[in-house]
Amino acid sequence: MHIRDMKKQRQDDVNICINCTDVSWEMNSLKPTLKDINLKIKYVEKVAVCGEVGTGKSTLMSLILGEVPYINGTVDVYGKIAYVSQTAWI
Repeated sequence: MHIRDMKKQRQDDVNICINCTDVSWEMNSLKPTLKDINLKIKYVEKVAVCGEVGTGKSTLMSLILGEVPYINGTVDVYGKIAYVSQTAWI
């Protein structure tokens, strides 16, 4: 899925829908980076992804943005999304 291929019609006011998805940065990897991801974000919701270093926040965002391949499952993005990243400044 690429951002340019986003579907225009939403179902049940869902803007982002991820179902039973395994994600890996390497296509032939037997060990997924993220496993069994299920997520539904409605059209009007604002969501913050928080967690400790190395827990998969950036990988999840890359999945939604279409930048990382998924091994199985489905990833559907309807309409437009906004993404605001943060630069570390330690």
